[in-house]
Amino acid sequence: MSKTRVRFAPSPTGGLHLGGARTALFNYLFAKQQAGTFILRLEDTDRERSQEEYAAAIVADMRWLGLDWDEGPEQGGDYGPYRQSERLDRYKAAAEKLVASGVAYKCICEAKEKGAPAEVCSCRDNREKIQEDAKVAVRFYTGEEPVTIEDQIKGRVTVPAENISDFIIVKSDGWPTYQLAVVVDDMEMEISHVIRGEDHLSNTPKQLLLYKALGATPPIFAHLPLLTGADGGPLSKREGDLSLGGFRHKGYTRESLVNFLALLGWAYDDKQQLFDIKELCDKFSLKKVSGHPAVLDREKLDYFNHHYITKGEEAAYLSQAAVFLGSRARDAGRDEAWEKGLLMAVRRNLNSLAEIPEKSGYFFAAPDYDAELMAEHKDAAQLLAELVEKLSGMEKFAGEPLEGVLREFVEQQEIKFKVLALPLRAALTGQKVSAGIFEVMELLGREECVKRVRSFIKAAQGE
Repeated sequence: MSKTRVRFAPSPTGGLHLGGARTALFNYLFAKQQAGTFILRLEDTDRERSQEEYAAAIVADMRWLGLDWDEGPEQGGDYGPYRQSERLDRYKAAAEKLVASGVAYKCICEAKEKGAPAEVCSCRDNREKIQEDAKVAVRFYTGEEPVTIEDQIKGRVTVPAENISDFIIVKSDGWPTYQLAVVVDDMEMEISHVIRGEDHLSNTPKQLLLYKALGATPPIFAHLPLLTGADGGPLSKREGDLSLGGFRHKGYTRESLVNFLALLGWAYDDKQQLFDIKELCDKFSLKKVSGHPAVLDREKLDYFNHHYITKGEEAAYLSQAAVFLGSRARDAGRDEAWEKGLLMAVRRNLNSLAEIPEKSGYFFAAPDYDAELMAEHKDAAQLLAELVEKLSGMEKFAGEPLEGVLREFVEQQEIKFKVLALPLRAALTGQKVSAGIFEVMELLGREECVKRVRSFIKAAQGE
């Protein structure tokens, strides 16, 4: 194989979790760095557990992350993923070839007791007596030689023959098992590198034996280190929802997740932490993937998220932030420019996109003033009353003119700007922290600002 071809091959038995997303990203980056081909393949031969809703969610998550694949069945002018359930004839042909060559044999044990291990199976010794039967499975003979894996990350791994039992390749219902289907697919799709999680390392000896029996050169294997919790132990329910959909729902941006996932087991050097997708495609290398477990550091993810929300590309922020604002601006009769202004105004105070509804609430409804806030600013009532008169007469109620009026006002009053800004913010938003005061005023408009300040003054005076 002269060209790099890799695949991400999840089973649609659940949503795309963080570990799977990391595997998908590493395959994507490797393909792009090598000017190769990246394939998405859904391994859906587990008919009991595979569900279409999970398949659709995986596809949606991949597209949201920006990990578009390069080939597959055409669907409305775009590529869909390959599906093993649509390739059954290929697996049947391969199984028949293996039986005909004597390296696989029909087995009735699996039909009687699902998953019966090879050590209690006598079918290989009695294979001449087993007739064609709808409930006959097919088992592969693993032989008596050790199998050596030359892994790009784990190094050389040798597995003794006694640790590799004869295994089922076709179930009694005629459907292939994972072991056969994955090898046939990787052969036919000319996969050059198999980059997957370390939990698949135990499958590799069996698959290498199948490649040999089918007369094919195996791909190069690279097994990624496992993810661990902050305590170094296996990921568990203590870490919460680790699905990509869960992180999206919590308001993490795609840029922060891609950056975070890339550093789970890989590093470019000892200094650089921030990478956009283009940089990752240029700099990624399997040689710099560690063989040690990768720690799931939530504080680092939160740091990345705050960075990309507040300092990332404006267009990327706006498109993702708009999802969390929903239709509130339109429902309030506001136009697209106003909605953009709101999202930009609250941006600097966000740690998560999921905070947008709460931190933009005062733009849609007058605040309720709590007792603590009123007590803190009750002495500013007269100051605000004088300011209202100036605001009422303003013709252009926008950023620069507003700033000019307010700064001129504090000079005349011989006070520091914050002496005015703090009670004014409280009056307009009901908050101690909000978007910039000039942005808030422009977005609310003159009428609403005057109305809210007067309401605050009345409340402060006990009216």
